Amino acid sequence: MATAFQVATRAWRALLADATHARVMEEQYDDVMRVVAVLAQSKPTDEHVVDWDAIRSRYKEEEDEQAFLALVFVVQDVVEAIVRDRMTFLLDDVRTSEASDEQTALQREAVAHQEALVLELPERFRVVFLETLRSQWKELEQDAAAKSATRPKLEQFDWRVIGSVVLMRLVTSDGTARVFKVPAKQFHQLRYSTAKVLQEMNQVEAHPIMRLAHMEQSKHRGVVSEPHTQVP
Repeated sequence: MATAFQVATRAWRALLADATHARVMEEQYDDVMRVVAVLAQSKPTDEHVVDWDAIRSRYKEEEDEQAFLALVFVVQDVVEAIVRDRMTFLLDDVRTSEASDEQTALQREAVAHQEALVLELPERFRVVFLETLRSQWKELEQDAAAKSATRPKLEQFDWRVIGSVVLMRLVTSDGTARVFKVPAKQFHQLRYSTAKVLQEMNQVEAHPIMRLAHMEQSKHRGVVSEPHTQVP
């Protein structure tokens, strides 16, 4: 099962194989990364962090506009996957073949595979992308932690079948209540899609690269929480 990073990186590489997307990426790289950074650092409740109308107005050709938007969203997926999984090994100025003794052979293989995926990106984009990511890493990491800490959680979910429709009521931890009314067929499709996503999340969680990330986080927390002894 491919991880979110693998899926996003392959999608980006596929876009760059197209002449139009490659040209737009080269010409508008700064704008792409600027929008990606804004989206990655914004809160889920921020609705107008990007002026999409202003962006669209810059493009005379619809093909270029669509290419720009496609690049923004796929690069955003790549950045968020890297930050979420704490893939700091991609940001090292000098890569070494020696891994930590705590890493298993399978984990080292997973890390090497992630690095190989990045190396498959065209060099003119890869080098600048990693430099940009390195320069903004601290802010991206802090914002990701803040978003995960403040995101509302699901507290209550009720549903009832009324004829050919399903009435649903959802309550989140911030006290917000929402009511949805959807066709029964669409509701069953939603149930199936949710079950599928949960299954894929479990598979991603079991991936060696995720176990490595959890190990690094636990190691970091252990260092931070270690009590200091006083010398009498």
